[in-house]
Amino acid sequence: MAKSLSRQEIFEEIFRHGFLPLFNSDEPAEAVAVLEAAYRGGVRVFEFTNRSPHALEVFRELAAHAASLPGLLLGAGTISDPGMAESFIRAGAQFLVLPMIRPQVAEYCRMQNLFWMPGCGTLTEIAQARDLGADMVKIFPAELLGGYRFLEAIRAPCPWVRAMPTGGVDGTPENLGGWFRAGAVCVGMGSRLFTRQILEDRDYDQLSANISTIVRTIRDIKSVNL
Repeated sequence: MAKSLSRQEIFEEIFRHGFLPLFNSDEPAEAVAVLEAAYRGGVRVFEFTNRSPHALEVFRELAAHAASLPGLLLGAGTISDPGMAESFIRAGAQFLVLPMIRPQVAEYCRMQNLFWMPGCGTLTEIAQARDLGADMVKIFPAELLGGYRFLEAIRAPCPWVRAMPTGGVDGTPENLGGWFRAGAVCVGMGSRLFTRQILEDRDYDQLSANISTIVRTIRDIKSVNL
């Protein structure tokens, strides 16, 4: 069983690593192979998204495997109602990520004292999320909102914003540097990381190498700028 961490401890882990891969698959073997590759590459926080008919079943197997990977935090994403939230928490999720603000899920997380992070696209939504007790917010879709300049602009009057940009993070030193200099707690990456070619070829060694490069780049950026 995974070690139980407080909400603050989960935040500190996310902040320390600065990188949250987002992945979904209907194939348990593929999900486990991707998680293993990410872990070998240095990932210690991982989100499996609820975007397919069998996501919960796959997540149960993924959580069972994750328990054998020391120091790994496994969360569930694309959570949109309390029933879904409870199902994934029971299956082993250590934190929840929502695509949008859902007050009912916020209440469930408050009652269960769970770390949760909703998707937001405006400063008003970010403030609402904070009022509802969110531990962080996901800036999504970050690229369409103006990239890291959007986060930089909203943190000028509101330095308390704790955000993870997702959608538009490409993993290059220039892009990652822009996000962290703008004040990102971490960055989320999905399809630009888990490309169709890598998955079709089952080239998990290449995936692990790509992730390792991103992990090192983020570590270097944070050591200079934070």
